[in-house]
Amino acid sequence: ATGLSRPKDSKLYLDPMYPIKVDFPPNSKVGVYLRAYNPMSTTNTPLFLMSFDEAMKLKNKRISISFMWAGILILSLLLSLFLYINIRQEIFLNYVFLGIGTFMFCSANLGAMLIFVDSDPKQFSLDYLQIGAVLVLNFMPRFLNGIVPISTISPIAWRGVKIVGYIGAATATLYLLPFFKYNFDYTAITANILTLLTAANFLYLLVVLFIAALRKKERALILFIVYLVYLGVAFGAVLMPLFGADNNGLNTFYLILGGSIFEIIAFMLLMAQVTLAVYRDREKLNKQLQHNQLMMMNAIVKGQEDERKRFAQDLHDGFGQMISCLNLNLKSLEGIKSTETERRIGIFESSSSILEDMYVELKNICFNLMPHTLISAGVGEALIEFANRINLSQKITVHVTLFGMDKRLLQVQEISLYRIIQEWINNIIKYSGATKISIQITKDEEEITLLIEDNGIGFNKSLLQNNKGNGYKNIASRTNLIKGEVELDTVEGKKGTTLILNAPAVIGVEKSEAVELLAK
Repeated sequence: ATGLSRPKDSKLYLDPMYPIKVDFPPNSKVGVYLRAYNPMSTTNTPLFLMSFDEAMKLKNKRISISFMWAGILILSLLLSLFLYINIRQEIFLNYVFLGIGTFMFCSANLGAMLIFVDSDPKQFSLDYLQIGAVLVLNFMPRFLNGIVPISTISPIAWRGVKIVGYIGAATATLYLLPFFKYNFDYTAITANILTLLTAANFLYLLVVLFIAALRKKERALILFIVYLVYLGVAFGAVLMPLFGADNNGLNTFYLILGGSIFEIIAFMLLMAQVTLAVYRDREKLNKQLQHNQLMMMNAIVKGQEDERKRFAQDLHDGFGQMISCLNLNLKSLEGIKSTETERRIGIFESSSSILEDMYVELKNICFNLMPHTLISAGVGEALIEFANRINLSQKITVHVTLFGMDKRLLQVQEISLYRIIQEWINNIIKYSGATKISIQITKDEEEITLLIEDNGIGFNKSLLQNNKGNGYKNIASRTNLIKGEVELDTVEGKKGTTLILNAPAVIGVEKSEAVELLAK
């Protein structure tokens, strides 16, 4: 009366309270011997003989409690799904699947399906139980790992846990095929395999949670206690009938539902704590990002001011002095007689030389501000011109190699790469004592890679990254603009330094960002 009825020839039993009807002749004393074997729970097959009225009372009591339990569980699943949609944390999705599995497994074992049907000729309730067991087997470890990172304790064992889950899923899938589903022996084998796999998984989780609690990982001790209660309920449901403490199946029923409700409340509280931690971490990250953006903006503004000062200094010291000399030459012509041809020719030649020097100086200033080659021919040609200017000194040799650079990049990419290279090469020349520098740019369909190597003296990377100067900050800000990442390979005091920059070949840059960059 409290389980699902099956055809008379069915050998499969699901519920411990599977109904068996025995007719006795009136006023007779008859001995009845019943032997039952339950392949789905071989240690939990007690039999209780009760009248039809008593069975109906028991059935109604279990149904009312089952509704309450199902309502609490479904509410927690809907809340978890809502949190996953809004927060996008995998832990909430894992709990949804774990909760579905728990609902299917418990409702099948507790005979809760009889709320909707009175018979199960196709053994759907067994399918229901198998799917629930597989969901619990796969998503319990994932959910617990979302609360406490137990996968880091033993990565190899964690991979084993995932493999165990996949084996369980494959075993249950085979069971669902008609050839295996109605085979009594395979049903028993499936149940035993799932039982062993679940026991192995649960034992592993118990051990790693204990280790995590000893290591004082956040939330580990509370989760270990909750998990102990969870296992206690599972073992209690098996052992209570064997010790005659089942009270016609009600005690096991109450234990499973009570343990499930405790698990729901405990897991929801732990997830609430995880949610709060996620929000706090995001808030910290946002503040850090805002701080970094402010620092980058300050570095850019400071770099602009330094560039303007250098430009003004170049004009004053070089260009300004040449203009003064030219002005003096022109004024000196006023006092020279037209008959003094040689003196006039000398002044003209001197003035012509000054004008040529002014042209060269102006060209150098324009090159430093924005090389014409960079705009007209691209970053590759601009780098070759930049290298040739440095090579004229015959103190440092710069070699440029280009791969896959047949087509022009976006202007934002070209300017950013050029300025990064220019800044880094200037640092090498100033501080490293290098005599050879290699610049290599490689581009494919997905990525652009910049590689700069020199034979100078290495340095402490942390000092560079924590330096208050604007050079490295400018490199970082321009790298972020093209969505790239920079790696440095250098050892303090040892020869040789390598800078590697990787950036996507295709980026989406806002127009305002590009205009801002070009203005700089």
